[in-house]
Amino acid sequence: MLCDHFAKVFLIGLINHPWPNASTTVFFHSEQIIRLYEFLPYFGRLAFPLFVFLLVEGFYLTKNRWKYLRRIFIFALISEIPFDMGFRYKNLAPATGKLIEFSYQNVLFTLAIGLFAMILIEMILTKFGITSPVSILIVFIAIGSIWLGNRLDVDYHAYGVAAILIAYAIRKVGSIRSDSGGVSPLPLPWRTAEMLLLIIPLILMSTSEVWGLIDVALIALYSGRRGGHMNKWFFYAFYPAHFFILALLRIILT
Repeated sequence: MLCDHFAKVFLIGLINHPWPNASTTVFFHSEQIIRLYEFLPYFGRLAFPLFVFLLVEGFYLTKNRWKYLRRIFIFALISEIPFDMGFRYKNLAPATGKLIEFSYQNVLFTLAIGLFAMILIEMILTKFGITSPVSILIVFIAIGSIWLGNRLDVDYHAYGVAAILIAYAIRKVGSIRSDSGGVSPLPLPWRTAEMLLLIIPLILMSTSEVWGLIDVALIALYSGRRGGHMNKWFFYAFYPAHFFILALLRIILT
């Protein structure tokens, strides 16, 4: 994620800036810098599938799913201005006088929509079990969530929400078939299937997402143990903070 955003938020600003010094212009337009800008985003393709995988794991591990959703939603709101500073800076002040704009939302909104859908589906299954009407209702919830992701133009759009729901479905079936009772982690074959299948809609969105297949190897190392309390808050804060720092550096240097 950081590699991707370093290129698309910071490097692109330096490459496109009309430098008064010819040697500086030559440096930032050099083949090496351009190749770095083109290559770094491929590393970023590893991030979202891992986000999805860990979101679903968190769904099963958290003590309070509504608090989990609230936390993600709050940080989505906190992150929106830094996100816009990074990706939508031409639509903000001083060019337009806007501090925030809503044509494209950060990835935490994508995760929040997917998590909300999972909570609703789980509540319905717990209360009513699997029946034909319940199955129809679940399909409508899934379609509605995917539509909402596309309508709000969140990061990864409808494909991202679809990936979350696919991961949840595989995790649900895997918990039943492997008699794990939702205990993390699932056996490796189920984790592998979950990662492979959630990547499919992402590849349909962009063939560059095929790099996310590297995550199949990474989740083999997953222990299922929760991180420490400080680690959790660090990663939540890192998302808006790194956008703000990269955007601020670009503004200072250009």
